[in-house]
Amino acid sequence: MAAREDALAERARSTPWDAIRPLQLLLAAAIATPVLLFAGAAWLNYRAALADARERVSRLADVAAQQAQTVFQTDAFAADRIADHTATMTWQQIAQSPELNEFLRQIKASLPQATAVRMVAPDGRIAATDAQYPAPDRFVQLRPDLGIRRPGMEPLLISTVARGATSAEPEFIVARPKPDRVAPGGLIEIVMNPEYFTKFYAALAEERDSGTTLLRDDGVVLARDPPTSTALKFAADSPLMRAIGNDPEFGSFSAGSAGDGGERLFAYERVGDFPVYVVAGIDRAAIVAAWARTMASHLVYGVPVTLSLIAATVIALRRTRQAAAEAERRAELEEQYRQAQKMEAIGQLTGGVAHDFNNLLTVILGSLEQLQPMVDAEPGKRLIQSATRGAERGARLTQSLLSFARRQSLKPETVNVNRVIKEFGDLLRGAAGDHVQMQFLLNPTVDPCRIDPAQFQAALLNLVVNARDAMPEGGGRVSIETDTVALDASSGIDIAPGRYVRVTVSDTGRGMSPDVVERAFEPFYTTKEVGKGSGLGLSQVYGFVKQSGGHVELASEPGIGTTVRLFLPRADDAPKDRVEPAARAAPGKDETVLVVEDDADLREMVAENLRSLGYRVLTAADAPAALTTIEREPKVDLLFSDYSMPRGMLGDELARRARQLKAGLKVLLTSGYAVAQRGTGAVDFSLLQKPYRQEELARAIRQALDR
Repeated sequence: MAAREDALAERARSTPWDAIRPLQLLLAAAIATPVLLFAGAAWLNYRAALADARERVSRLADVAAQQAQTVFQTDAFAADRIADHTATMTWQQIAQSPELNEFLRQIKASLPQATAVRMVAPDGRIAATDAQYPAPDRFVQLRPDLGIRRPGMEPLLISTVARGATSAEPEFIVARPKPDRVAPGGLIEIVMNPEYFTKFYAALAEERDSGTTLLRDDGVVLARDPPTSTALKFAADSPLMRAIGNDPEFGSFSAGSAGDGGERLFAYERVGDFPVYVVAGIDRAAIVAAWARTMASHLVYGVPVTLSLIAATVIALRRTRQAAAEAERRAELEEQYRQAQKMEAIGQLTGGVAHDFNNLLTVILGSLEQLQPMVDAEPGKRLIQSATRGAERGARLTQSLLSFARRQSLKPETVNVNRVIKEFGDLLRGAAGDHVQMQFLLNPTVDPCRIDPAQFQAALLNLVVNARDAMPEGGGRVSIETDTVALDASSGIDIAPGRYVRVTVSDTGRGMSPDVVERAFEPFYTTKEVGKGSGLGLSQVYGFVKQSGGHVELASEPGIGTTVRLFLPRADDAPKDRVEPAARAAPGKDETVLVVEDDADLREMVAENLRSLGYRVLTAADAPAALTTIEREPKVDLLFSDYSMPRGMLGDELARRARQLKAGLKVLLTSGYAVAQRGTGAVDFSLLQKPYRQEELARAIRQALDR
């Protein structure tokens, strides 16, 4: 231990001086390095910005093309449905059919992209429309001029954009010829609203630096965002049309915009099998502006950093002192971590020892209870009573060990700590003695918390007794204070952030030296005289608080006194007054109980106790033997099993396997510590804590059978 402390001290001394040498090189590099890094970062960032822009514009074109393909496919399907519906109708029948008008209205309702659905006779007269019946006596120009061949079907036609005869708004038409079985000629027209596409493109654009255009393969623009007041058509020698000629499916290029003339990055994609394309563009100036803003932000941070590096060499000597303090702090943290590991290891060891002692004490207490009615002589009775008291003290000792190891069985309730302390106040005053003044500073607005009230009272009693024993001959004062605190990550306490109930117990005793404080929570460590303390008081407090999900702090100064702070988890629900009726132990009713326990002495003692209560008893030393007994025996009413057993099967797993063999089997588990309750399945079954008396065993068995 001393060698390690010397090594930590040497490291604390040498580390700051070692840090000065790199500062000399840092001064030379402080100017050149940022310039080179900035230039390289600017180039790489610009290339990355262009790559991101190309990816973005390609994504825009792809999404817009998929939307357009869906729209045109829907139009084609609607036109084909109308063609099938009117295939055997003459134009006179079409014009005089109210049923057809209703059918066209239904078609129109399914086409949000359309402003009208109509049938136009060969002479240009509107024969039927979704808008009204009969159709208005009006003629329209048969404008669809771009045909799309469809094998085995009539071609699909797409017109240029023109203003509508009635609405005066831009529109284009998707149409197909009417079948010529009865009335040849004429068209089935879907009147399209370009604004449907421009609204979609506007919503698709992440920034207003991008634009999207829908056009035919001859260059005629059908829809565009941002919109233009005049109709556009790309010339055959324009960059877009040349790119489409080179790769008719999709591609990208850079060129000036047809709308505002600014240079842009473009990506285009064909809309399925239709002679229609979608082209998306992003303004290169916007790309450069975004890149410039990014690099400017780098400069905002880079210049102060560079100046800071230069200034760092001037204050290097003062920083060495800070580095020394930091090294010392790290050494302290490492020591605290080792202490926590040691406490955890001791806890596991004491928990295991306490579990084995609980088995032994259960045998001893049970045997003494069975022996007591057999002894008539007073000396023998006194000896039995003395042995029983010794075993009970041993049980309390193992309970303290389990508390430190955080393996005791807690019964948490939502309580008001002020009320618990007040109910326990007289006992605390009695434990403190006449020469110690007890002071209670209880905050009336303290939050409720969820703890085991009995264990909390035991922890308070241990703290008060320790404080009393630390008082000088003239006496002193012990204060118990409650309040609610909010802890966050900056509090420096190893506990989850949130609200906690803080119980502070302070005294004006002799206090403790730092080396005693370091070991104060270790079990069996005590500075009291032999016979005046077990060394388990503070370890019980430590284990109870940790197992409850809280934190404990200890501060002490020789000649001043000691302060212990308990941070207990706050409860969301309000405390409830609850009175639990005591269960009455009743004799057996000729039920059969299977006792499973690997400790032979304990197994036989339990079996004898149960037989004396009127139960039929079967025994097994492990889980496989128990399952064999259940399969063989026709009647087993209750499985009473230890939780921890050899042969790899725990009590809860045995219980589930047993219920698979015998449905409705009652189960009662027993354990020397609370690890069973934290397991994956033990909470599904009742648990009897070891060590237990015959009365407790009888009550638990009866409750399990009657449940």
